[in-house]
Amino acid sequence: MSWSKNTVVALAAMTAVALFSGCARWFKSNANAARHNGLFAVTAEKTPFYRYGPQQGRGPDRELTRDTLVTLIRHSFGYSKVRLDDGEQGFVANDDIGQAPERLIAQTTSSARDRVSELPPPPPVKLPTSDNSPEFEPTPIPQQLMPP
Repeated sequence: MSWSKNTVVALAAMTAVALFSGCARWFKSNANAARHNGLFAVTAEKTPFYRYGPQQGRGPDRELTRDTLVTLIRHSFGYSKVRLDDGEQGFVANDDIGQAPERLIAQTTSSARDRVSELPPPPPVKLPTSDNSPEFEPTPIPQQLMPP
């Protein structure tokens, strides 16, 4: 059976398109994550949150409710590793999170600004001053070592 050069090139092109077409969704979601610094929101009414992974020996550690903001750490097949606002890290199902709406991001940034303004001013610090009288006298350089 003889394959013509055009047939081989066409077959290779169709194979490449078929293989890489599935990757478009993956790269698109990563681009959205980068645009919003990895901020995603829970889209399901409630979703389980696993501290060590979905196959840990016991059930979920807690449940997250709709519109809970999470920061994407690592996207994986089925579950993604996320960080909550309190700093806790864990895993959430990919089907239960989506790109965070602008209104949630705006609420988060405004509440962060409010928290910063509530901080007390830093205390005044008194730095030590230099003392002009040293505790010891330097050893004088012998005269014979100095050129005339």
